[in-house]
Amino acid sequence: MTDAAEEPTNGAVTGSETPTPDATPTTEPVNTPTPVATPTTAPTNTEVPTNTPTVTDTPAPTATNTPTPTATNSPTPTLSPTPVPVNPEATPAPRLVGNAFIGAGGRVIYTDKPMLAITFDDGPLEGYTEALVDLFMEYDSRATFFNVGYKIDNYPDSVKYAYSKGFQMGNHTLDHVFLDQVSAKEAKRQIVENEAKLRKLGIEGVIMLRPPYGAYNDTIAALVETPMIGWSVDSRDWETKNVYKTREQILADVRDGYIVLCHEIYQSTVEAMQYVVPELINKGYQLVTVDELFFAKGLQPENGKYYRMAK
Repeated sequence: MTDAAEEPTNGAVTGSETPTPDATPTTEPVNTPTPVATPTTAPTNTEVPTNTPTVTDTPAPTATNTPTPTATNSPTPTLSPTPVPVNPEATPAPRLVGNAFIGAGGRVIYTDKPMLAITFDDGPLEGYTEALVDLFMEYDSRATFFNVGYKIDNYPDSVKYAYSKGFQMGNHTLDHVFLDQVSAKEAKRQIVENEAKLRKLGIEGVIMLRPPYGAYNDTIAALVETPMIGWSVDSRDWETKNVYKTREQILADVRDGYIVLCHEIYQSTVEAMQYVVPELINKGYQLVTVDELFFAKGLQPENGKYYRMAK
């Protein structure tokens, strides 16, 4: 399926997203990507003595010779103490203190430093979703997932895993349809019933909508009871399915406040993120959820309005 090169700014909006899953259900990768390796720290004091001295009437040793680890020199944020909740449902609304606030997972997010939101569509997909979550957490970062209904049915534990780690969950309709090409009644059903699936899994708060293909019109805007999220950078991972090209497309186009479109259903995308995430951080970007991005930029997204960036 050939997809549009640009999105119209008014009326129907057609983004460059992956072809509808209904048309190509067999194209999804079936192999789980190799999890990101975590460096193993060699244990201390593992040397075994070559011989045992003979001792008599010697009291049992009271302690081993393993030193107590000392704290690292990471600076303590100058914020009022905020308890980190066990799960996102208990996360209080962010509170800005000076130029910073506490984000998901107790991260300190600075409003005067560049940031962007990387988003993943068309999941969940078991193995791939978890690999992305683990990678972002390794770098103390978060992302947003826009989930499709029938995938939620197949992989509910992937949704719950990502949400439990402080990642934002979004709505990508039941069947990945062009909302501007179905009746208002059907469009409403696609949105409302998919949101219900996410609520059933314990997702709370505002569940933002990403219309498949970025396609919507005035009718859709009027019936949507949540903000609609587009993108300002298209990784084109759905087109190239190439690690290098996906990486280069993202790194070339990102700017502060941008929203990046990716898809979690391609192994090439998962592999590309292993380069993209650390490289963006080295460039000074904070990788945040869409919610965190809007809060940091002082924006209050409105229901029915379509946002391509937080500016």
